[in-house]
Formats: sequence, structure tokens, C-alpha cells
Amino acid sequence: MNSPFYDLRNPKELNAALQDLRGFWKLWSACLLSSCGLPTLAGIIFTRSYPEIKEDGVCFLHELGPEQVLIRHDKRPEAPPHPRGGFLVGEALLQDTIDFFWLSIALLQFTNEPILF
Repeated sequence: MNSPFYDLRNPKELNAALQDLRGFWKLWSACLLSSCGLPTLAGIIFTRSYPEIKEDGVCFLHELGPEQVLIRHDKRPEAPPHPRGGFLVGEALLQDTIDFFWLSIALLQFTNEPILF
């Protein structure tokens, strides 16, 4: 993975994500749907930690103004016994959830498991 961050609303970053995230099928499918103009959620993908990661995530959320955020986690290869689903987080728990991921980012970086907000 070349970039620590992909904003799927940006066509250049979307194309880069399609190239770089092949094998992370849950995240890649969101990229593919978006690139074809099919309905999917607006999203950003973090692949590893970097100094501005928290600010970029919070900025993205403020731009969209959602009441709930779907957080998905992907692994290559995706295989049992570790289900790799997603979960919704409401505004009341959003900051705690973001803080959890920032504390866990070393694990995400070490295992090359990107997250999609």
C-alpha cells in the first residue's frame, strides 16, 4: 500500500485505492462500486498511522455531518475464525471509537489491515 490515506470522493485517490487495495475485498468492493458510479457510501480508508491521521478523520466526518458512521475493518486474506464485519457508531460514541482506533493503529499498521470510515 503506497498511501496511508485514500479519500474515495477524490477520483485520483479512488483509482489509486483500486490499484493498491486489491485483496482487501471488502474495502476494494466499495472502491469498485464508487468508480462505476454505483451507489455506495462516501468513505475514507486509512492503511497506516501518520501524524495527521486523527485530524483527517475528524475533518472528513465534519464535512459529511453524519448521525452515524459505519466503520469497517478488512484483512488479507479474509478468513474464519475472525469475522470482518462493520459496525455503526452514533455521535455519542464516535469520539471514543475514533480514540480506540487511534490507539489500535499500531496493530492495524503492523498487520496491514486498513480501516474504512
